[in-house]
Amino acid sequence: MTRDRARKNAIRERMATTGEPYTAARRKSGPSVTGPYPPGTQWTFRNLRIPTMTFRQPLHYHWEPDGSWITDDYLPEDISARELWNQWVKRVDTRLSSKTDQARPGDVIISWYVTGQGQEQGVFEGPPFELPSPASYTSPENFLTFFSTPRHAETGEPINWLRLPVLDLGWNSHHDDKGGFVQEVLGWKPSPLQAIMNVRDLARIAGLS
Repeated sequence: MTRDRARKNAIRERMATTGEPYTAARRKSGPSVTGPYPPGTQWTFRNLRIPTMTFRQPLHYHWEPDGSWITDDYLPEDISARELWNQWVKRVDTRLSSKTDQARPGDVIISWYVTGQGQEQGVFEGPPFELPSPASYTSPENFLTFFSTPRHAETGEPINWLRLPVLDLGWNSHHDDKGGFVQEVLGWKPSPLQAIMNVRDLARIAGLS
């Protein structure tokens, strides 16, 4: 019996016993174990210093490229995302490469935070297992310094930090996020815990230069 025929026979057997195709049955068996967690996924954890203080809320990664505080001086009606991008790139293009030969011109450090907003309190702390980058400072304190390991509110499974979704940031009539002009101009956001972005490479790929 060929491998393909054996596979088809196995599918027929599953259909006979479950009444549905194997692929559909597998999809219904539980949540996907790859890719970002679905929007709105709830996590439970507690404050390690005040054990009676518990949390149940979605969690995300918030990202801040070096120098993205430039947005603190403006509102979207004052300046466009592209104008902010141009100002920012002039400031950061060689900032890192001038400090260390481990970096290329255009390299910019990305800082990461675990953030969540519940009904009563929010959280905003550095992530565990943050990847080191050239000339960067990693704080010895992070989310797990203050809180227990988050667990899925329904399954009780511990969080996979690589699957935590990255927040979308914007700079437009609806959003004035710190550093939001970067995603607004590029149509891009970094992967979870990505330590470095290169503004020259990204600008070229996005057709900005």
